[in-house]
Amino acid sequence: MSSLIATTLATISAIMFGTYSVIQAAIIKELLRTQGRNDKLSQEFTAGWLQAIVFVGASLLTFIFLLVSIFIMGIEEFLHIFGSLYIDIVIIIVLILIHFGVNYIVILAIFRESISRIFALVTYSPVFATIIAFALLGESVTMFQAITIIICLAGLSLVMDPRYYIRESNILNLLMMLAIPIIFGLQNTLFKSILIHAMQEINTSKIDVAGLISVVSIINIMIFTATFALAFILTLIMKLEQPGKKKYNVDNLTIIKVFLSGLIFAIGSITSFLALNIQKVALVVTIITMQSIIPILYGALRLGEKISLNMMIGIIIALAGVIALTCIA
Repeated sequence: MSSLIATTLATISAIMFGTYSVIQAAIIKELLRTQGRNDKLSQEFTAGWLQAIVFVGASLLTFIFLLVSIFIMGIEEFLHIFGSLYIDIVIIIVLILIHFGVNYIVILAIFRESISRIFALVTYSPVFATIIAFALLGESVTMFQAITIIICLAGLSLVMDPRYYIRESNILNLLMMLAIPIIFGLQNTLFKSILIHAMQEINTSKIDVAGLISVVSIINIMIFTATFALAFILTLIMKLEQPGKKKYNVDNLTIIKVFLSGLIFAIGSITSFLALNIQKVALVVTIITMQSIIPILYGALRLGEKISLNMMIGIIIALAGVIALTCIA
């Protein structure tokens, strides 16, 4: 029964994250279609601004989740859990910076690259999470896993096609694209670490679903509100530095869409945390990684992006590698 619940939660999470990515992609591609590419500063400003709106919505919904969980369990039980909660401040600060960075880079990449290529790279994040967990947390890696990682890195080169970036003398975009799976992998590893630390002082065998949601909500509120603050400060600085610079014009309907995408992101985050606490990390990570299929299909079917044979092979290698690393090994 617990396996079915975890699978359902992980599937919901994958759908929510995939839908969030599609909404972001649709908004940005529409801005590009109607207003042109403008310049890099306009893209960077809009990437920060969009992220700020997203995490207003995400923080608001997460706070509602927290209030509902407190109402269900009672204030005394919540205060007991909150008093027992241990959060490593250094890890949470690093995680906030990484969370801001990866979301900012992905939004910026959508302005400059194809959706299909970006999210094909995201499928490789569990591979880098395994490498990072080995390097930073001392987790063991079997010979089978090591061989799988090497094969996956070869597949990564097919998806990225570094020769294109070198030929176009666009090394900065190459580094940005390479950073996406690496930072996602680091983020996943730190999420796992902070959740373990947060729960270590609480008797998880006695904590109910409402208590678990309250713990997850507290962690997410810290991350989401800080991400909003960083994005807001970044856009404010850019606006003050060049006040007369042309920016993308965004109407109220677009703002509402961005805000709603933040709500969707929050649901995906909550359900993924809950799934990780119910079932083994392996199964949950594998299912959530499938989120990338949604924006890849959107890019191919809706935007008409061409998926080359090399990219298709690279995506298949990534999905097979994730299954091998998390389930078989």
